[in-house]
Amino acid sequence: MANKHQREMKKQKWDIEPGEWYEMPQGDLVYLWCCDCNLRHVVEFRIVKNKKGKLEIQRRSWRDDFATELRRDYEKKVGKI
Repeated sequence: MANKHQREMKKQKWDIEPGEWYEMPQGDLVYLWCCDCNLRHVVEFRIVKNKKGKLEIQRRSWRDDFATELRRDYEKKVGKI
């Protein structure tokens, strides 16, 4: 069964042109696929106050090994997407 975040993602339709700025709701994740090697990366942003009280944007990312493996297995069986 899909968790709350997965259900919310299904409701959203992103129609963003290359290079276009967009507003991302706090707590949302960005899923990126590498064109060359089919690695999937998950990127998360947040806005926090630093020690001087100024707002700053923080970013963290990690590789989604499970999704990467599924995509590579699929392409071996079916061909490039």
